[in-house]
Amino acid sequence: MRYTCLFLLGVCGFASGCGRCCETPRTSSSSGTASSVSTEDFSCCEVEPSRSSVLTKAGATVTHDVDLKLVKLDGLLDALKAQTGKVVVMDVWATFCVPCKKEFPRLVKLHEEHAKDGLVCMSLSVDDKEDNSAALTFLKSKQAGFANFLIDERAQVWQNHFALKGVPAVFIWDRAGKQVARFDGDDPDNQFTYDQVEKKVAELVQAK
Repeated sequence: MRYTCLFLLGVCGFASGCGRCCETPRTSSSSGTASSVSTEDFSCCEVEPSRSSVLTKAGATVTHDVDLKLVKLDGLLDALKAQTGKVVVMDVWATFCVPCKKEFPRLVKLHEEHAKDGLVCMSLSVDDKEDNSAALTFLKSKQAGFANFLIDERAQVWQNHFALKGVPAVFIWDRAGKQVARFDGDDPDNQFTYDQVEKKVAELVQAK
């Protein structure tokens, strides 16, 4: 991921250099503040789930349930906390970020290879909630059969919480629920690759 879409904190939206990797720059339109949403509440705000199938090399058809859930920051944190005991990888992305979409299949690959080892993959879209259909279409096309969230907050809310300027970004938590790694493009001279993500995941899933 050589480029990153940088968000300006506040009403300015995106840094001027964002056009290098974004198809259509957008800013968050949600004006609400963070409020608690329990994991039980997700069903009332999710985009209608869909099922998609893929034919494996062995000729077997694997069906994936793909959905996208709108969530406030507190609800996202609840969902992460609920995975204590497992290794968690959360990919923060957006449909307008080309590097995000290019590398997204690597997250799907991690899920397919290591779910049996106690790995939980999640994706967090920072698109406008009005663009949830486009985000869901992309997730379906990538067979993203794991927990997918779209954060229903102003950009400044999630940026401040994660100390993150923009996307793409990947966060990893160990089985104790401790964040042990983060990969982002905030430093233009220190861009990450998914090879680094995969290496860290391999270390954590092997450590029982």
